[in-house]
Amino acid sequence: MDHGLTQVLLRTIPLYGSLLALALSLGAFRLADPDLGLHLAAGRTIALEQRLPQVGEFLYTSPDFYSLPDDKWLFRLACYALHQAGGAAGLIAGRMVLILWTLAALLFHRPAPAPARVLMGGLFLLSASTRLTLRPEMVSLALAATFLALLERWRHQPRTLIPFLAALQVLWVNAHGFFFFGPVLVAVAWVDARLRARREAPTGAYERTAERGLGWSLLVCLACCFLNPATWRGVLYPVSVIALLHREGGILRQTIRELRPTAVLFQNLSFPTSAPTLAYAASLGLAILGFILTRRRRLLREWLVLGLAAVLSLQFIRNVPFAALATLSFGPQALAEAWSRRPADRPRAGSKRAAWLAPALLAASLTALSFLVVTDRYYRACSMSFKTTGIGWSDATIPARLAAFVREQGFRGPLFNTFDVGSSLAWLLYPPERAFINGDTSGYPLEFYKEVKAEPSGPDPNAEIFQRFQHWDDRYHFRLAVLSYRMVWDRALMVHLHRSSEWALVYLERSAACFVRREGRDPEALRQLEQDVKDRLDAYLATAIPRSSLWKVHAASAELDYLAACVSLEWWGRVEAFARRALAVHPGLPERAALLQALGARADAL
Repeated sequence: MDHGLTQVLLRTIPLYGSLLALALSLGAFRLADPDLGLHLAAGRTIALEQRLPQVGEFLYTSPDFYSLPDDKWLFRLACYALHQAGGAAGLIAGRMVLILWTLAALLFHRPAPAPARVLMGGLFLLSASTRLTLRPEMVSLALAATFLALLERWRHQPRTLIPFLAALQVLWVNAHGFFFFGPVLVAVAWVDARLRARREAPTGAYERTAERGLGWSLLVCLACCFLNPATWRGVLYPVSVIALLHREGGILRQTIRELRPTAVLFQNLSFPTSAPTLAYAASLGLAILGFILTRRRRLLREWLVLGLAAVLSLQFIRNVPFAALATLSFGPQALAEAWSRRPADRPRAGSKRAAWLAPALLAASLTALSFLVVTDRYYRACSMSFKTTGIGWSDATIPARLAAFVREQGFRGPLFNTFDVGSSLAWLLYPPERAFINGDTSGYPLEFYKEVKAEPSGPDPNAEIFQRFQHWDDRYHFRLAVLSYRMVWDRALMVHLHRSSEWALVYLERSAACFVRREGRDPEALRQLEQDVKDRLDAYLATAIPRSSLWKVHAASAELDYLAACVSLEWWGRVEAFARRALAVHPGLPERAALLQALGARADAL
């Protein structure tokens, strides 16, 4: 083997290997997305009943509401197929495939040195780490990356390009509402080719061929957008979503964090908590710097894609990964070209050593970061405690054991549930039970969502929350309640039901609590279930927290979740025991202040 080739392989294999390890580690966490349950439930209906369900049919509060078209039906069907084939492991494997697909398409469609590619790839993975869950937007990210790769490699071969783009566009329009990115990216390439053809006329035959091919590609992609079950309503779905975001005073953007402007992430920057935000800023900043330094070499389509990605990623937090459309597509090449323009007389002593040292340091950094991810230290440092490495369902967000308990006991509704667990209950309890509210805001009137999620504005917020619940109870006559207690107002409802003589707490886990109405039920059986809740907590409390650094983060997260429940239930003895136990094992917990505050919660409550 050639000596030069050997050196290149020795430098590049560890780099790409470390990047692959980081990508796999970031995709290897338990299923924790609360919306996944609704996707699985809809996919189950499509597969078993051969029809597209109205999302509102999983609710009893708005059965007749005419919701928006289901733009995600193909993604939902694929999720159900993955679950049927491999359970939770199949869904996690599907998530990893989407991550690797996106990364491969963005990294290898333009020539650039390996260090530049791996650096930008690592920054992209970090910036997108909060959004790397099995969601339809991941399909959009992978398809947008594929469109860019195809347009860059085959733009002068229209006969080869058109069939691939058409097939991908049909897939996209049935998988996610961001399908309009496909025609936009083709239009950007067509505008670039058209201007280049005019500038190079009459000798620009090469660009004129690209212009004609891209023009036909654009028309075909636009026509393919109508190949969805809702036809023209499906094509107008993005417009409907924009209108939805501005209704009711923009209540969705006010209450759903991922729909807020990305600028809010920069208001309280702190390392390592804001590591994904800092990585996003670094990746976008480096790409822009590379473009500025090599502006004479940059093509119009590159500037347009960079600008589109930057604008989209600044509009909503959920769009941050779409900055990769530019930063990974064109950023590595721009950075490499900018670096190659160093003055020729600049001292280059030790350049051979630097050629080895820089890639080695980069590979070591990504490998170390992968270790932090798989041991959950990265998630904990970045306030993503709902993520834990492993296979299965996360007990921090998905009430799977609670749902199994409800089915086993034969409890029946009408069911009241808080927003965070509604989509999971559509998968875990439907069809015997339908939810009060779930995570798909297009499935019910937005006025209903505002009534449920708007923060209280009166002088006594808790009293207002109780009044809302009583209003709903008078209307629907609840007999079963499943409450997530991660949000302040959800914990207020937990306090209300626990203090009420009409309700009994019969099950408690990390993600939610279950209450049943006492009326018409065996009092002795309810007393036994209530005692079982306390016994399980006491048994957990009596178990020593492992001091192993690998498992410490898992145990500490569970401690804090149960601590929040015990504060709401006013079980002060258990509150103190939980807090002291967690601090004794790990005095340096980032939540130390919160734990100490919990110890004083009893005095505040009294």
